[in-house]
Amino acid sequence: MIKQKKKGSWLTINKVIAHRGWSGCAPENTMAAFKKALEFKKVYGIELDVHLSKDGVPVVIHDFTLKRTTGIDGFVKDYYYEELKQLDAGSWFDEKFAGEKIPTLEEVIRLTCAMRDDFMLNIEVKTIADMYKGIDAKIYDLIEEYGIHDKAYITSFEHHFIKRAKKSYPRLKTGLIVVGNLLLLKEQLKCADADMLSIHYAYITYDTLLTAQKMGIKLMAWTIDEESMIKRTADFSKEIMICSNYPDKVLKCFRK
Repeated sequence: MIKQKKKGSWLTINKVIAHRGWSGCAPENTMAAFKKALEFKKVYGIELDVHLSKDGVPVVIHDFTLKRTTGIDGFVKDYYYEELKQLDAGSWFDEKFAGEKIPTLEEVIRLTCAMRDDFMLNIEVKTIADMYKGIDAKIYDLIEEYGIHDKAYITSFEHHFIKRAKKSYPRLKTGLIVVGNLLLLKEQLKCADADMLSIHYAYITYDTLLTAQKMGIKLMAWTIDEESMIKRTADFSKEIMICSNYPDKVLKCFRK
Protein backbone atom coordinates (compact mmCIF):
# COMPACT_ATOMS: atom_id res chain seq x y z
CA MET A 1 0.00 0.00 0.00
CA ILE A 2 1.04 3.59 -0.61
CA LYS A 3 2.03 5.54 2.48
CA GLN A 4 0.06 8.73 3.02
CA LYS A 5 2.54 11.57 3.59
CA LYS A 6 0.06 14.31 4.43
CA LYS A 7 -2.05 14.34 7.53
CA GLY A 8 -5.46 12.84 6.81
CA SER A 9 -7.99 10.19 7.73
CA TRP A 10 -5.75 7.23 6.86
CA LEU A 11 -2.07 6.48 7.31
CA THR A 12 -2.17 4.16 4.31
CA ILE A 13 -4.41 4.08 1.26
CA ASN A 14 -5.94 1.31 -0.79
CA LYS A 15 -4.28 0.17 -4.00
CA VAL A 16 -5.97 1.70 -7.04
CA ILE A 17 -6.79 -0.24 -10.23
CA ALA A 18 -7.64 1.62 -13.44
CA HIS A 19 -10.86 0.14 -14.89
CA ARG A 20 -10.39 -0.64 -18.60
CA GLY A 21 -7.40 1.67 -18.33
CA TRP A 22 -8.07 5.26 -17.33
CA SER A 23 -11.45 5.05 -19.01
CA GLY A 24 -12.76 8.25 -17.47
CA CYS A 25 -10.50 10.39 -19.65
CA ALA A 26 -9.73 8.15 -22.66
CA PRO A 27 -11.69 5.51 -24.61
CA GLU A 28 -11.89 2.32 -22.61
CA ASN A 29 -9.60 -0.61 -23.40
CA THR A 30 -7.41 1.37 -25.80
CA MET A 31 -3.70 2.04 -25.70
CA ALA A 32 -4.46 5.68 -24.90
CA ALA A 33 -6.33 4.66 -21.74
CA PHE A 34 -3.64 2.21 -20.68
CA LYS A 35 -0.79 4.66 -21.25
CA LYS A 36 -2.59 7.30 -19.19
CA ALA A 37 -3.02 4.89 -16.30
CA LEU A 38 0.53 3.55 -16.43
CA GLU A 39 2.00 7.06 -16.49
CA PHE A 40 0.34 7.79 -13.16
CA LYS A 41 2.73 5.98 -10.80
CA LYS A 42 0.22 5.85 -7.94
CA VAL A 43 -2.02 3.60 -10.03
CA TYR A 44 -1.16 0.08 -8.87
CA GLY A 45 -2.66 -1.83 -11.79
CA ILE A 46 -4.95 -1.93 -14.80
CA GLU A 47 -8.03 -3.99 -15.53
CA LEU A 48 -8.93 -5.02 -19.08
CA ASP A 49 -11.27 -7.35 -20.97
CA VAL A 50 -10.32 -10.03 -23.49
CA HIS A 51 -12.13 -11.83 -26.32
CA LEU A 52 -10.83 -14.00 -29.17
CA SER A 53 -10.95 -12.92 -32.79
CA LYS A 54 -12.16 -15.36 -35.44
CA ASP A 55 -8.57 -16.44 -36.04
CA GLY A 56 -7.84 -16.91 -32.33
CA VAL A 57 -6.04 -13.68 -31.41
CA PRO A 58 -6.72 -12.41 -27.85
CA VAL A 59 -8.04 -8.86 -28.34
CA VAL A 60 -8.90 -6.24 -25.72
CA ILE A 61 -12.49 -5.02 -25.81
CA HIS A 62 -15.30 -5.19 -23.27
CA ASP A 63 -18.48 -6.01 -25.18
CA PHE A 64 -19.19 -9.21 -27.06
CA THR A 65 -20.36 -7.00 -29.90
CA LEU A 66 -18.59 -4.15 -31.71
CA LYS A 67 -21.42 -1.63 -32.04
CA ARG A 68 -20.99 0.51 -28.93
CA THR A 69 -17.29 1.31 -29.28
CA THR A 70 -16.68 1.00 -33.03
CA GLY A 71 -20.11 1.56 -34.63
CA ILE A 72 -19.82 -1.72 -36.54
CA ASP A 73 -22.44 -4.47 -36.34
CA GLY A 74 -21.53 -8.00 -35.34
CA PHE A 75 -19.73 -10.03 -32.72
CA VAL A 76 -16.02 -9.74 -31.99
CA LYS A 77 -15.63 -13.50 -32.51
CA ASP A 78 -16.88 -13.24 -36.10
CA TYR A 79 -14.11 -10.92 -37.29
CA TYR A 80 -10.50 -11.75 -38.12
CA TYR A 81 -7.88 -9.73 -36.28
CA GLU A 82 -6.81 -8.03 -39.52
CA GLU A 83 -10.39 -6.77 -39.83
CA LEU A 84 -10.68 -5.71 -36.19
CA LYS A 85 -7.51 -3.64 -36.25
CA GLN A 86 -8.92 -1.50 -39.05
CA LEU A 87 -11.78 -0.27 -36.84
CA ASP A 88 -11.88 3.07 -35.04
CA ALA A 89 -12.35 2.41 -31.32
CA GLY A 90 -11.79 5.98 -30.16
CA SER A 91 -14.13 8.39 -31.94
CA TRP A 92 -17.21 7.27 -29.97
CA PHE A 93 -15.56 8.74 -26.85
CA ASP A 94 -14.14 11.92 -28.38
CA GLU A 95 -13.04 12.91 -31.86
CA LYS A 96 -9.55 13.66 -30.57
CA PHE A 97 -9.14 9.89 -30.07
CA ALA A 98 -10.10 9.07 -33.66
CA GLY A 99 -7.95 6.23 -34.94
CA GLU A 100 -7.48 4.44 -31.62
CA LYS A 101 -7.54 0.72 -32.35
CA ILE A 102 -8.70 -2.42 -30.61
CA PRO A 103 -5.38 -3.63 -29.18
CA THR A 104 -4.24 -7.19 -28.79
CA LEU A 105 -3.55 -8.52 -25.32
CA GLU A 106 0.10 -8.92 -26.26
CA GLU A 107 0.35 -5.24 -27.21
CA VAL A 108 -1.01 -4.23 -23.80
CA ILE A 109 1.32 -6.60 -21.94
CA ARG A 110 4.29 -5.34 -23.94
CA LEU A 111 3.36 -1.73 -23.20
CA THR A 112 2.89 -2.42 -19.51
CA CYS A 113 6.20 -4.24 -19.17
CA ALA A 114 8.00 -1.41 -21.00
CA MET A 115 6.51 1.32 -18.81
CA ARG A 116 6.34 -0.28 -15.37
CA ASP A 117 7.94 -3.05 -13.35
CA ASP A 118 5.62 -2.51 -10.38
CA PHE A 119 2.13 -3.24 -11.62
CA MET A 120 -0.78 -5.63 -11.40
CA LEU A 121 -2.62 -6.72 -14.55
CA ASN A 122 -6.20 -7.95 -14.17
CA ILE A 123 -7.19 -9.80 -17.33
CA GLU A 124 -10.94 -10.39 -17.38
CA VAL A 125 -11.91 -13.12 -19.82
CA LYS A 126 -15.31 -12.40 -21.39
CA THR A 127 -16.67 -15.82 -22.18
CA ILE A 128 -19.87 -17.82 -21.91
CA ALA A 129 -19.54 -21.55 -21.33
CA ASP A 130 -17.11 -22.86 -24.00
CA MET A 131 -17.41 -19.85 -26.29
CA TYR A 132 -13.65 -19.28 -26.52
CA LYS A 133 -12.01 -22.68 -26.41
CA GLY A 134 -8.28 -22.46 -25.78
CA ILE A 135 -8.27 -18.83 -24.66
CA ASP A 136 -6.73 -19.81 -21.33
CA ALA A 137 -3.79 -21.43 -23.13
CA LYS A 138 -3.23 -18.37 -25.29
CA ILE A 139 -3.24 -16.04 -22.29
CA TYR A 140 -1.00 -18.37 -20.30
CA ASP A 141 1.52 -18.49 -23.16
CA LEU A 142 1.72 -14.68 -23.16
CA ILE A 143 2.14 -14.55 -19.38
CA GLU A 144 4.89 -17.15 -19.68
CA GLU A 145 6.60 -15.37 -22.58
CA TYR A 146 6.73 -12.03 -20.76
CA GLY A 147 7.48 -13.52 -17.35
CA ILE A 148 4.63 -11.87 -15.46
CA HIS A 149 3.22 -14.79 -13.46
CA ASP A 150 3.50 -12.83 -10.24
CA LYS A 151 1.80 -9.73 -11.69
CA ALA A 152 -1.07 -11.00 -13.83
CA TYR A 153 -4.45 -12.38 -12.77
CA ILE A 154 -7.04 -14.03 -15.01
CA THR A 155 -10.58 -13.36 -13.78
CA SER A 156 -14.05 -14.13 -15.08
CA PHE A 157 -17.75 -14.31 -14.25
CA GLU A 158 -17.56 -17.81 -15.78
CA HIS A 159 -16.37 -19.70 -12.71
CA HIS A 160 -16.13 -23.09 -14.40
CA PHE A 161 -13.69 -21.54 -16.87
CA ILE A 162 -11.53 -20.26 -14.00
CA LYS A 163 -11.53 -23.66 -12.33
CA ARG A 164 -10.48 -25.40 -15.57
CA ALA A 165 -7.81 -22.81 -16.32
CA LYS A 166 -6.23 -23.15 -12.87
CA LYS A 167 -6.27 -26.96 -13.13
CA SER A 168 -4.61 -26.84 -16.56
CA TYR A 169 -2.09 -24.14 -15.61
CA PRO A 170 -1.42 -24.26 -11.85
CA ARG A 171 0.97 -21.30 -12.04
CA LEU A 172 -1.83 -18.99 -13.16
CA LYS A 173 -3.16 -16.50 -10.66
CA THR A 174 -6.93 -16.57 -11.03
CA GLY A 175 -9.97 -14.83 -9.63
CA LEU A 176 -13.73 -15.10 -9.48
CA ILE A 177 -15.87 -12.10 -10.40
CA VAL A 178 -19.15 -11.91 -8.53
CA VAL A 179 -22.09 -9.60 -8.02
CA GLY A 180 -24.38 -10.18 -5.05
CA ASN A 181 -24.12 -11.81 -1.63
CA LEU A 182 -23.21 -15.35 -2.58
CA LEU A 183 -24.06 -18.40 -0.56
CA LEU A 184 -21.12 -20.71 0.16
CA LEU A 185 -18.57 -18.08 -0.95
CA LYS A 186 -15.74 -19.84 0.85
CA GLU A 187 -16.62 -23.13 -0.80
CA GLN A 188 -16.77 -21.54 -4.26
CA LEU A 189 -13.37 -19.90 -3.87
CA LYS A 190 -11.88 -23.14 -2.61
CA CYS A 191 -13.50 -25.22 -5.37
CA ALA A 192 -12.10 -22.92 -8.06
CA ASP A 193 -8.71 -22.68 -6.29
CA ALA A 194 -8.95 -18.91 -6.84
CA ASP A 195 -6.38 -16.33 -5.72
CA MET A 196 -8.64 -13.27 -5.98
CA LEU A 197 -12.24 -12.25 -5.43
CA SER A 198 -13.46 -9.37 -7.60
CA ILE A 199 -16.80 -8.15 -6.28
CA HIS A 200 -19.18 -5.25 -6.90
CA TYR A 201 -18.48 -2.72 -4.17
CA ALA A 202 -22.10 -2.63 -2.97
CA TYR A 203 -21.88 -6.25 -1.83
CA ILE A 204 -18.76 -6.06 0.28
CA THR A 205 -19.49 -7.01 3.89
CA TYR A 206 -17.30 -7.77 6.87
CA ASP A 207 -18.07 -11.46 6.33
CA THR A 208 -16.78 -11.16 2.75
CA LEU A 209 -13.66 -9.41 3.99
CA LEU A 210 -13.00 -11.96 6.75
CA THR A 211 -13.50 -14.87 4.35
CA ALA A 212 -10.96 -13.42 1.92
CA GLN A 213 -8.46 -12.62 4.68
CA LYS A 214 -8.67 -16.07 6.27
CA MET A 215 -8.16 -17.74 2.88
CA GLY A 216 -5.34 -15.45 1.79
CA ILE A 217 -7.48 -14.21 -1.10
CA LYS A 218 -6.91 -10.76 -2.62
CA LEU A 219 -10.07 -8.67 -2.65
CA MET A 220 -10.94 -6.11 -5.33
CA ALA A 221 -14.01 -3.87 -5.37
CA TRP A 222 -15.44 -2.70 -8.70
CA THR A 223 -16.26 -0.17 -10.13
CA ILE A 224 -16.25 2.85 -7.76
CA ASP A 225 -16.31 6.48 -8.89
CA GLU A 226 -18.37 8.11 -6.11
CA GLU A 227 -16.44 9.63 -3.20
CA SER A 228 -18.84 8.32 -0.55
CA MET A 229 -18.54 4.76 -1.82
CA ILE A 230 -14.76 5.01 -2.13
CA LYS A 231 -14.53 6.04 1.52
CA ARG A 232 -17.04 3.38 2.59
CA THR A 233 -14.97 0.69 0.91
CA ALA A 234 -11.71 1.99 2.34
CA ASP A 235 -13.23 1.98 5.82
CA PHE A 236 -13.71 -1.77 5.56
CA SER A 237 -10.00 -2.39 4.99
CA LYS A 238 -6.92 -0.88 3.36
CA GLU A 239 -6.30 -4.32 1.86
CA ILE A 240 -9.20 -3.96 -0.60
CA MET A 241 -8.08 -2.90 -4.06
CA ILE A 242 -10.35 -0.22 -5.53
CA CYS A 243 -11.11 -0.40 -9.25
CA SER A 244 -12.26 2.88 -10.78
CA ASN A 245 -12.74 4.70 -14.06
CA TYR A 246 -11.18 7.74 -12.37
CA PRO A 247 -8.07 6.73 -10.38
CA ASP A 248 -7.37 10.38 -9.61
CA LYS A 249 -10.74 10.71 -7.85
CA VAL A 250 -9.92 7.73 -5.66
CA LEU A 251 -6.56 9.18 -4.65
CA LYS A 252 -8.05 12.61 -3.98
CA CYS A 253 -10.36 11.02 -1.44
CA PHE A 254 -7.35 10.04 0.64
CA ARG A 255 -5.81 13.52 0.68
CA LYS A 256 -8.41 15.12 2.91
